[in-house]
Amino acid sequence: LYSRTALLYLQRIMDLCRTHHLPLILLSYPMPECTQQAINSIFPNPPLVSPVDSLLQCYPEVQQWDYSGFFVGQDSLFLDILHLNPQGAALFSQQVANDLACWE
Repeated sequence: LYSRTALLYLQRIMDLCRTHHLPLILLSYPMPECTQQAINSIFPNPPLVSPVDSLLQCYPEVQQWDYSGFFVGQDSLFLDILHLNPQGAALFSQQVANDLACWE
């Protein structure tokens, strides 16, 4: 599930943000239940610490906001197994905007 190249790019982005004192938030996007169930069936015993989590241990200033279960039971907000439809995208965008407004 994790590309070595993508992890290297993520590390470079985090290094740049740290160097320039820029805040960084990683978002886990909403997923329909069928997608989460498929992932769980393919990987029934995921590692306790993912490669991203291991990398983030060196960057405690990076925030992680998990929205993966944000629309549980609301499959009508998804276009397909990975993408929100326009209504779902608008609701998700509004939630992230609200959370950012409260973030210090």
